[in-house]
Amino acid sequence: NIGSVETWRAGLEWGPVEWLRFRGAYNVAIRAPNINELFAPIQEGFSPGNDPCAAVRNPSQAQKDFCVQQGVPAAEINNFVQAALGFSQVSGGNPNLKEETSDTTTFGAVLRLSRFNLAVDYYEIEVEDAVDTINAQTTLDVCYQLLDANSEPCRAITRLPGNGQVFQVRASNSNIASLSVKGVDLSADYTMPLPDAVAFSGGADLTLQLQTGWLFER
Repeated sequence: NIGSVETWRAGLEWGPVEWLRFRGAYNVAIRAPNINELFAPIQEGFSPGNDPCAAVRNPSQAQKDFCVQQGVPAAEINNFVQAALGFSQVSGGNPNLKEETSDTTTFGAVLRLSRFNLAVDYYEIEVEDAVDTINAQTTLDVCYQLLDANSEPCRAITRLPGNGQVFQVRASNSNIASLSVKGVDLSADYTMPLPDAVAFSGGADLTLQLQTGWLFER
């Protein structure tokens, strides 16, 4: 499903003075699905949940029309009752997965003094076609928000012919969404000489380090 792909990275560094350097980079990358995501054993179990087409959920008219399109009898749509407390959920690997793609942008600065170093970098990562699993209830809810029969969540739902009850929801690994991460990383260190009294062989240094980060969005 992946075949030949291209990834690349471009970066730029600029040092206006000896003790200060600015840097930035842009990276396009991929991650192929792993063996477990592709071929984990298929399992079936019962998942409690609510059908968005049920009258007690107060579906909108657009949702009612979509429910009928998906198999709920038109004559019953205004009074449709969910017959069971849940439905069958199928989970496991998915051999039809495709690769995740990501765009990463970073820029920052590095300060180097005689005994003190400081590096600050901002990063922004966008991942498309992220491989993940959503449960049966979320799959149903998202489908009846999208109202798109060709969407991944809607294609994962099977209704019984005749009565339109939800029979099965496929909740296996899928390329379901995008991920966005933004933040700042900071790294600092300071080196000081140790007195001869604690330096076993003389000329020893002590280095203090700080590494921290702020996550703005995930």
